[in-house]
Amino acid sequence: MDYKLSKTEMFLEIVLIAAIVVGFVLIGWITIVDMSEDRQRTETKARCKTIGGETGYLKCYKDGREI
Repeated sequence: MDYKLSKTEMFLEIVLIAAIVVGFVLIGWITIVDMSEDRQRTETKARCKTIGGETGYLKCYKDGREI
């Protein structure tokens, strides 16, 4: 059996594959960005804790003042 796609069907297949690839790339990018923000938050908290401060809004505060 010889099955051939019409030009419209082939275009739709290509669009579907492209959408899937873009979706995977977007998910990967969002994951990397989220990991970066978590790492930054963790590093800020650790640095602030070593000098005896409190973290808030990704900044370090000690005695009510930003340091």
